[in-house]
Order: sequence, then structure tokens, then C-alpha cells
Amino acid sequence: MKKELMYKIREYLNYNPENGMLTWKKAPNSKKKIGDIAGYTPKDSYARVRINSTLFFSHRIAWFLYYGKYPKEYIRHIDGNPANNRINNLSLGRKEYKDVKREDVDLQIEHVPYSDKWRLFYMKNDKKVTLRYYTSKSSAIRAQQKRK
Repeated sequence: MKKELMYKIREYLNYNPENGMLTWKKAPNSKKKIGDIAGYTPKDSYARVRINSTLFFSHRIAWFLYYGKYPKEYIRHIDGNPANNRINNLSLGRKEYKDVKREDVDLQIEHVPYSDKWRLFYMKNDKKVTLRYYTSKSSAIRAQQKRK
């Protein structure tokens, strides 16, 4: 992300990690007031906010304002609710996590001998889609059970 955009985000927005809300620190136009909730949430979708004609996903802005670094990775909502941008509900993940629906994916675990790690995966079109590697079998099993 360009430095001038990062500066604008910090200049215009505040983030509350406890409720996940972005609010205006500086009014972007005459219709908005300082302290108003920033952005909008389309039905069943991710919250978004526009700054100087650039549209951002609110969860990515939240991550940036909280951790100080704009994420390159996919950010997932742990509870599956795209409107819940509390920091304890956001985690860096892989895009494949988005495809996993608890009802229709059979998560499996296998040992990977060359790395001595445990792989959590599911099958898609007869190919293994790796969600994550774990250093112990017990942590892989916990992750598998958490998703069921």
C-alpha cells in the first residue's frame, strides 16, 4: 500500500478494537461528522469505507490501525460474520479458509514426514487443499475439532 494512503487512513479514521467500529477522526466531507461511524455494510457482506475515492474493506483497515502494518495476507473472520471486525475476531489466514463450510467439508489430518509437521486439509476436486501445518498432532486435532 502506498504511504500516502496509509497516512490518509491514520489521518481520517479511528478504530475501536473492542467493538470493531471505525469512526471518523476527521470529517471527509460536509455530510460526515467527527465521531460518526465510517463506511457502510452491504447485506451479508464485508463492511467498507471510502477515503478520497479509494474503497477499502473495513477489516483490513482495522488490522492496519491496530497492528500498524497493512496486511498482505487474507484476513478471515473467525466467527464467520463479515460484519464483526473486533480485533479478537480477525486473524491472518489463507484464502482456502473462506471456502471451508463446517457442514460440507471433511477436514483431515496427516503427518508430513519430511517436515515432521501435521497437515490440516480437505479434498477439493481430488486434490488436497492445505489449510495449515501444525507442529504437533494434538494442536492439529484441536483445530480440526474447532471447525466441526
